[in-house]
Amino acid sequence: MMFENLPRHGIPLSLLSQYMPDLYDAVRNGRIPCTPDRLVNEKITGILDKYAQACGDAKEI
Repeated sequence: MMFENLPRHGIPLSLLSQYMPDLYDAVRNGRIPCTPDRLVNEKITGILDKYAQACGDAKEI
């Protein structure tokens, strides 16, 4: 339900900057759209990249 409601009402940039400051910059610079699915995907990808680096795999996922 959240993924249905957020696109209709929009995600306030103030909340995005508070809870996802790394993605806030990307949204403000136009690198990614401010949509729930894209924000979740970017956050997960960032965490997986950190795990890959910690495991010695420098390739991006």
